[in-house]
Amino acid sequence: MDGKPYSEDLRNRIIEVINDGATIAEAAEQLGVSVSSVVRILRLYRETGSVSPAKFGGYRNLLSQHMKSGLGSGWRNSRISRWQSLRHGWPRKR
Repeated sequence: MDGKPYSEDLRNRIIEVINDGATIAEAAEQLGVSVSSVVRILRLYRETGSVSPAKFGGYRNLLSQHMKSGLGSGWRNSRISRWQSLRHGWPRKR
C-alpha cells in the first residue's frame, strides 16, 4: 500500500466479515489486508461507531491557540519577524 487509507467500502466489508463470525486473521486473509489493519479498523469502529479514516495530510498550523490570542485578530495577515518569533518562543517554520 502506498500510504493512503483504505476505502470506506473495504473498511465496511471488514466489519461485515467480522460480524458474520470470521476471526481477525480470516478477515485479513479473505480481504487481502494485514491483520494489524483489521485490528485498527475494528478498534476504530468499536470506539467511534464509524469506519471513516482520519484526516489525511493537509496544513499544520504552527501557532497554538494561546499564541494566536496574543496576536489579535490580524495574526494571519501579519508578518512576524524571526526575531519576534524567537523572542516570544514561537515555533519556527520548517
